[in-house]
Amino acid sequence: MDYQILELGAGLGLTGLKIAMTLPCRVLLTDLDEAMPLLRMNTQLNSRNFVLGPSAVTCLPLPWGVLSTSVTSILFNNSSANKKSYRDVSKSPPLLILASDCVYYEELHLPLEETLVSILSENAQSICLLAGMRRWKRDNTFYSKLGRRTRTRTHSLECTCIHELVERKCNSSTRNIIRIYAVRWVGHNALY
Repeated sequence: MDYQILELGAGLGLTGLKIAMTLPCRVLLTDLDEAMPLLRMNTQLNSRNFVLGPSAVTCLPLPWGVLSTSVTSILFNNSSANKKSYRDVSKSPPLLILASDCVYYEELHLPLEETLVSILSENAQSICLLAGMRRWKRDNTFYSKLGRRTRTRTHSLECTCIHELVERKCNSSTRNIIRIYAVRWVGHNALY
C-alpha cells in the first residue's frame, strides 16, 4: 500500500483523520505506543467516513530517532526480510509528512531531525510541513539549526518558513506567533 500522507506525533489523529475524510488518499498516523489506543479508537470511529474506505488510515507507533527505519520500510515497501516486496523507492509517489506542535521538548529535537532525514532521504520529492506556535526562543533555534547535525557530504535538510501568523491580544503586549515550515532533503555541492 502506498501512503501519501504521514503524520508524526498524531496525538488523537485530528489532522490525518480529517484529511482522509476530505481527500482520496492513504494516511499513516504515528505517535508513541501510549497514544495508540486512543488514536486507533478515533480511527475506527471515523473509518466509515474515509474517502477511500475504512482501510485508508493506518496507525503505527513510531518513536523518533534511530528506530524510524521500520516506518520507512512500511512507507516504501522495502522490507529487508522480504526482498521480493522491495521496489525502487525512486518510483514511489512523493510523500507529504505533517507534524504539528512537536518541538516544545528540546530533548526531542535531534530524534525528530533524524526521523525526518530517514524518511525524506528515501524520496527527494517528499516534503514535510511542520507547524507550531512559538512558545520559547528554543523553538526558533530548532528550525534555524535543523539539518546541521544530520548533514551529509551531498545532502541536508532545508527548512523554510512558508507562513507566519501573528495574533496580538487586545489590551495586552502578548502575541501568539504561529508558523508553518517546509522541510525537504536537498542536494548541495560538497564543501569538504
